[in-house]
Amino acid sequence: MSYLYLSRNRAKSFLGGLFFIVLANCSWAQVSSYSFAQSSSTYTAIGSGGTRQTSGEGDDVAVAVGLPFTFNYNGTGYTSVAVSSNGFLQMGAAVGSNGSGNAYVSASNSNGQIISTATAGTFNTIAALNFDLNSITTFTVTGNRTSGSTSLTSCAGANFTIANKVRPGMGITGTGIPAGTYITAVNIPGATITMSAGASSTGASTMLTISTGLVTTSTGSAPNRIFIVQWSGRKRFNVAADDMDFQIKLYETTNVIEVYFNTVTVGTAAVAGTDDLAQIGLKGAANTDFNNRSTTSNWAASTTGGSNTASCTLSAAVKPVAGQLLYQWIPYACMTSVPSGLASSSIATTTATISWAAASPAPASGYEYYVSTSSTAPISSTTATGSTGAGIVTANLTSLTPGTVYYFWVRGNCGAGKSAWAGSATFTTACTALNVPYSENF
Repeated sequence: MSYLYLSRNRAKSFLGGLFFIVLANCSWAQVSSYSFAQSSSTYTAIGSGGTRQTSGEGDDVAVAVGLPFTFNYNGTGYTSVAVSSNGFLQMGAAVGSNGSGNAYVSASNSNGQIISTATAGTFNTIAALNFDLNSITTFTVTGNRTSGSTSLTSCAGANFTIANKVRPGMGITGTGIPAGTYITAVNIPGATITMSAGASSTGASTMLTISTGLVTTSTGSAPNRIFIVQWSGRKRFNVAADDMDFQIKLYETTNVIEVYFNTVTVGTAAVAGTDDLAQIGLKGAANTDFNNRSTTSNWAASTTGGSNTASCTLSAAVKPVAGQLLYQWIPYACMTSVPSGLASSSIATTTATISWAAASPAPASGYEYYVSTSSTAPISSTTATGSTGAGIVTANLTSLTPGTVYYFWVRGNCGAGKSAWAGSATFTTACTALNVPYSENF
């Protein structure tokens, strides 16, 4: 009697022993994991060197602005933002839904809802002061201009002498004033206005129109630059008395986000609960991932929003102290230490080796991996299957089941925090060889 050794699904077993790789980059990052701080801090308006974004100053409009560095938001690097006239910016080059029913409630209710809306095209958003916002009513002053000079002298008029009525960041137009010019400094006692661009001609008692301004700039040098968006002279659509300035700052390398307020004048909505509820905070890749603020009485003591509809009441009595409030969001530790290039090799019946490309920056405490026969992705609180030390980007798996499809994910471990899970990748263990009796009776 002789025996023929057969293997079940030999082709599958053979391929399973070869190098097998499947890549994916779903990372399940969460803006809800950012930490928050609020403090008293001085509002400093953008001076010279900025760019006035006139196309973003109207009603329900947005403008794409390139970033001078890659900013990592929620685990993804971005090189541009879209700045909305309605008090927020969105990562990437466009705002998908910027009007009634999405960015705010309706034409008759200016309350913001950019964080709570589930509409596509509204995700990965930073809201500084989200309402249905519009430009303040323009007003005029007079001044003398000199060709090539950024200084307007002998400035006068009832509007000029009102404290903070004319201020840095506001737009300025008039004869001999180049398009896109904004105010960089004001000196009421000295009767001067400094502009971002020099006058193109000389003239006396020039009529100058002051308006809303949207200005962007970058300060500092790599790798510690700060990108700033500044809204000046904004008002709620249905509240005529408003005159508000605010900023968003994005920090290179640390990826910190800051919001500053300079609420010069704030009116009170005609009906409480309508036109007076701002959405402020962060929104991730879905409206279920948020990190927002809430208050009905004191902006300096705002609390964590308990839902994506949480808001901050804004009225003449309840508002940020002008020029003295900072909201800050700090990314979770390890946010950018996400590995990539997940792969598998040396696959046998009960063992396999998994590997990945090192994250940058490298996590100080190595990596964790999660292996499962289910394609359901792990979440941040999922217990890892195993871990490796710092700098080790492979792991040997044992006690696997033959002929089984496995899924695996990997995340960085920074000690003080962990990155999002990268993956999944998949491999199939080899089947066990079967000894089948075979006889010949001749």
